Amino acid sequence: MSGQRIRKGSVLALALLVLLLQMPALHAQAVTTSQQFQNQVAGAALDIANNWQALAILALMASAAIVGIGYAVGRGFEIPELEAWAASELSQIIVNAVIIAVLLAAMIFIDGLVVAMVSESQLPTFTCTAGQSCLQLLTDNYLSDYVNASEAGAENVLQNNVAAAEVANRRFGGYCTSIYCLEAGYSMTDAGEKVLDQDYYAIIFEYYSSLLSFLQAQLFFVHDIAFKMAPVVLAIGIVGRSFFPTRKIGGLLMAVAIGAMLFFPLMYLFDWVTLDTTLTGDKDMDSTPSTCPAECARIPPIAYYYYNNGVLGTINDSSDMAAAFVYTDTNDPDGLLNGSMVSATGSNGTAMGQTVTSCINTGVMTTYGDAGLCPQTCRVLPYPSGDPGCAMIANQTLCALLAPECKINRIITVPTDTAGYAQYVALTSTCPESCKVVPPMKSNCTNGTIDPATGNDTCLESRFDCRIADLNNLSARPAPAGSSTSSEAELCADASSCVASLVANQSCVYVMPEQGICDDLCPACPAYCRLDGGPNLNDLPPDSACINSTSGTLIAACTACIADHDSCAVNVTAITALKTELDADALAQSPPGQTGCDSCPAEMRLTGSDLPSEYTSQSASGDCSLDDCPAQYRLQLPSSTCEACLSVPETYTYDPPLQTDCGSLCGPPQNVPAASPQEFEAIGASGMVGKPEMQSLAALMLPAYVLPLFNIVATLVFILSLSALLGGDIEIPGLSKVF
Repeated sequence: MSGQRIRKGSVLALALLVLLLQMPALHAQAVTTSQQFQNQVAGAALDIANNWQALAILALMASAAIVGIGYAVGRGFEIPELEAWAASELSQIIVNAVIIAVLLAAMIFIDGLVVAMVSESQLPTFTCTAGQSCLQLLTDNYLSDYVNASEAGAENVLQNNVAAAEVANRRFGGYCTSIYCLEAGYSMTDAGEKVLDQDYYAIIFEYYSSLLSFLQAQLFFVHDIAFKMAPVVLAIGIVGRSFFPTRKIGGLLMAVAIGAMLFFPLMYLFDWVTLDTTLTGDKDMDSTPSTCPAECARIPPIAYYYYNNGVLGTINDSSDMAAAFVYTDTNDPDGLLNGSMVSATGSNGTAMGQTVTSCINTGVMTTYGDAGLCPQTCRVLPYPSGDPGCAMIANQTLCALLAPECKINRIITVPTDTAGYAQYVALTSTCPESCKVVPPMKSNCTNGTIDPATGNDTCLESRFDCRIADLNNLSARPAPAGSSTSSEAELCADASSCVASLVANQSCVYVMPEQGICDDLCPACPAYCRLDGGPNLNDLPPDSACINSTSGTLIAACTACIADHDSCAVNVTAITALKTELDADALAQSPPGQTGCDSCPAEMRLTGSDLPSEYTSQSASGDCSLDDCPAQYRLQLPSSTCEACLSVPETYTYDPPLQTDCGSLCGPPQNVPAASPQEFEAIGASGMVGKPEMQSLAALMLPAYVLPLFNIVATLVFILSLSALLGGDIEIPGLSKVF
């Protein structure tokens, strides 16, 4: 018994001796591998794509080699315990190999998903080819874009601070050197309030500094930790999980590595798509991005002037200012930009010799201050814009007295190209003029009638929902909806002092078209007799109810109906144009298709209820059967007024056509994530108030602070769950207190 123990002890000692003899070679090999890995990491632009797969395979091979050596020694020296251990651990190595294979497949799938998404988004700085980690590229691009946006914002704040300090420190004064005035002197500044601006810019810059630090820390972690150190941790975890004593810590390390190099970067892709979806609505990935119309790009000017030929010129920024002026020491127009000057004379520029008037300091005083205090978001006609603050009586008064040149409108720009102009004409002519809404485009809607109780203009004081007139009764105003107090009724009555006109730039109310059922408005005229555009009465059946048997003309009831309610009539010219278009399409087919309604008069190509039998059958008037004259060749009889406008975009239901959809048209593309993460700043700022510097900073807070914290918590939850799945049950202290 004792001899057997000695023999087993000798075998174990021999095995340990063999391992000790192999340690220098194994150590040299490990050092060489580590050095090669470090060299590859230092020289590779995409570390995870070039190294983590090879490193994981090397870790699996090392684990398999150790188990294989143990199994060979146990088999050769007849040590069943060592042989059983090797067989048991081999199964864990196989499990590790399956885990790595699944991870590799997941990375390939995610890279393909990233390529599909960003190729549709057309990121200008993003390219990903075979052999590269698209997830790493996208994460770097995402964070770098925000870093650049923050740096640009901080630089802008510093420039503003320098400009404010320069103005605040300008001083002027006088000094008397005579003994009679006791050599008295004084020194003062006319821009002391700029000191407050300096403090404001300093505080904003501090926020930018903190924000930049946080973004740079994220960029460092993702670029230098997640994609460089995580593969090493994964390799160590694979080796550790292969053996019983280190299986738990190995499983935890593998979960940490997968979370750091896969899940955490993937959360930034989630942020990119989700933030854009939250701000601009649901996305799909198949359509073409929309473009921003020219009328939506207009911004209220800072100043304006007129050329010698009477053409309006506007100044929107410093570049426009430089084009209008040549700066001299005696004629410095910077005051127009900062609001310290009311007007200036153009010098050797586009405004040469012309008076340039400020829209910031107008010199027009109201009870609420200078008219230039009208908020920028309220300088859009028709008034008020989407900003609720524009409805305040103070802002209404300021904006009403602001010069029309300082405001903008969203009237559709008439296209100059042939195709665009043809489409414009088609859209504007489809909806009858009598069915279009006349918007309030008058700039100054004060009427001079002052409410003695409040001292405000009665029109500006009235309720907006009561500033509506009827096309047939411009003096009528609607009563307040629902039960209302006497004061609300009075405010609605005040709307009658607001000017109503069928000409938009002379109206302060919305003039609404007539609404009603055509049969009620034209009771004595059958629907199929309301034919406009020159009907040929000879083509109608001789006994048609549309023809006056005595005079042979359209009956008087229909003539009066068409004159008063033209939207209840069917345009015969439109029927003829429809057939021409459909026939051309049919003949253009290969082989040519069949044309329709060749013998059916245009006046009878109608569809609707209560039509005479001749309109849908073969008769003496022509073959109007549905087989020979199908529904696509016919026009629907209108049952109510302005039905033709239902198929027209809302933009063209106004007179003049008015762009009402700038928010969605000029946001990011509606089908793919935003073309650049930096565009989130512009998206978020559209609904904010305050100074531009504060808006830009606030727009960066969500993607720079809130979402990364969510990413960290989500990654910790992922690591904790995956660690338990891989056998690593080491708890992360305090994590449960986060939730």
